[in-house]
Amino acid sequence: MGVDRIEGDLFDPETLIGTMKGVTAIIHLAAVFRAPDTYLIWKSNVDGTRNLIEAAKAHAPQVRFILASTSNIYDESGEHPGLEDDVVAPEHPYPASKLKAETLFGECGLPWSILRFSFVYGDGDRHLEALTNPWHLHVDNTNARRLGLEPSVRTVYQSIHDKLM
Repeated sequence: MGVDRIEGDLFDPETLIGTMKGVTAIIHLAAVFRAPDTYLIWKSNVDGTRNLIEAAKAHAPQVRFILASTSNIYDESGEHPGLEDDVVAPEHPYPASKLKAETLFGECGLPWSILRFSFVYGDGDRHLEALTNPWHLHVDNTNARRLGLEPSVRTVYQSIHDKLM
């Protein structure tokens, strides 16, 4: 069994009808992230997701979804790495729109999974210096470890510790 890439326009629901033929799973990665146009962020991440869900419900009701979301939805003042059941309080258009997209999946009646990806930063990345809360954008991976998954990217703490040794 292979994976086929199928293209459609999330802004044009008519183009999505033909993309549903024979589809059993959809990995929804489309998003607008860093853009000055907040209307485009919401249109892409919410309206586009809604259009995709509606096309699947009408033309591929057996489909399963995986939605790429973001750990950026957690409260920026959190006192520990984000947990799946933590309070969500997105403060910017991108994470707020992704949370709304998550809500659409919760209401759609189709089987779905949501992956809240965290950011991966490297040495010298200016985003790290801009964070005032050391836990913001960090996520707890306890549930993944319980499934037997192990991270292959070291944490910032481990990297600094290794440099000092």
